Amino acid sequence: MTSRDPRLTPARPDLADSRLRGLVEAERFVDGQPRRLAAPSA
Repeated sequence: MTSRDPRLTPARPDLADSRLRGLVEAERFVDGQPRRLAAPSA
């Protein structure tokens, strides 16, 4: 299996996105939720 960048892959040993089932090992899988992120800039 190809190594996945942990900064971009929503997976940890205890929790992962349900779309990654079968691709990563995790104790449980959950459906992700879209979020909006805003960062201030000067």
